[in-house]
Formats: sequence, structure tokens, C-alpha cells
Amino acid sequence: MQVLADFSAWPLGFAIVLALASNTINPETALAQDEVVYASCKNDLQMTDSECECVVKAVNDTLNANQLAFFMASIQQDQSAMIAAQGQVNQNEMMELVNFMTTTPTNCKGK
Repeated sequence: MQVLADFSAWPLGFAIVLALASNTINPETALAQDEVVYASCKNDLQMTDSECECVVKAVNDTLNANQLAFFMASIQQDQSAMIAAQGQVNQNEMMELVNFMTTTPTNCKGK
């Protein structure tokens, strides 16, 4: 039995509904993902415009395609996509992802 990390309780209930990222993200997909990340940041984290811009930038600058796919599936609570994405994320990437999800909202507060 596989145990999946549950990111549905990300700090302050941050729930981003995003399409899964592929290894190649076209500009339209990236823009749409940014908009959804931003909107979720505003609604779920109750962060300011500039703080949410910081979160979007952190997502784009920090997560690789495998981490992004797992992250998005996790917060969508899409179990089948999580299982598929988990097979692509190694242990070090998972630790980086957990750290990212723990620190990013705090790091972006007040920016």
C-alpha cells in the first residue's frame, strides 16, 4: 500500500486547483496556472496582492515539473493523479516540496 503525502491541510487551508503540469508547459498553460495559484492564494490564504504574487513566483521559481505535478494533484485531492505523480518524485524532491509548502506562505507574508 502506498502512503501519499496529504497537502490538503497546507498552512491556512491553501487549496489551489490547478491542472497538472507536464514536463513542457506552454505559455498559455503557465499563465492559467499562475492565475489559479493567485486566486487561491487570495481566497484561501487571505494574502495581499503582493504576497500572492510572491507565492506565484515561488511556485514558478522553486518547483520542478515533477514536484509541481505532485503538488497540484495533492492540493486538488486527486488521488489517481497523486499516485501517478508520486512515481515521478524522488525522496529529495519530496522533502524539498514539503519544505516549500511549509515555508512559502510565511516567507511571502509582508512582501
